[in-house]
Amino acid sequence: MFIVNEIIEKWGIKAPCLNHYEYFLDYFYITMPSKIYNIEMYPEVIKDNDKLKQIEIYYDKAKRNKKLKEYYILEEKYISVLKYLWVYNDTEIILGKFLDKKFLNISFSEKEIRKINQIKDKTYKINKFSILQKFAKLGLREKATIHLVFKNFQIIVIITGLLIIIVDCGNHKSLICKIIKYNNLYFNENQK
Repeated sequence: MFIVNEIIEKWGIKAPCLNHYEYFLDYFYITMPSKIYNIEMYPEVIKDNDKLKQIEIYYDKAKRNKKLKEYYILEEKYISVLKYLWVYNDTEIILGKFLDKKFLNISFSEKEIRKINQIKDKTYKINKFSILQKFAKLGLREKATIHLVFKNFQIIVIITGLLIIIVDCGNHKSLICKIIKYNNLYFNENQK
């Protein structure tokens, strides 16, 4: 059974075998769109792509244009949100097909990589904030799509660039909103 199915079944949600990231998100977008939220740097979706291209920021573009300072400020806001979620939760990362292991050497020591590589198609418990931070940076810098499970809140967080998608299976929306607002980011309802 796919690890996401195991996780959400423990939370009382029965779903068909969600054996791929897109199927997992699509399932929730189609059957439970009210459970999907985005953490973003803009208060609403920017529909004018020409304008968006002029102002959007992501790691590789910032690096090329020598605007890393601006990028790092945004990155720290996202990492701070994840830190607060981590503090209140038992936190795991879903490893397997979701994580391209070739990018691990960007942030992790050889010892950490060996430990991570021993775990396949399972979850890896994150007990240290520094490890969470390293995984978050991989996702925020678009080097891998990161899937985190915050067990106490019953949420799955997907980090893909400077967009964090929350699949909320619990009842902690109010606290999550407070954390996001405290970090000057926006908590947007599903707009797919």
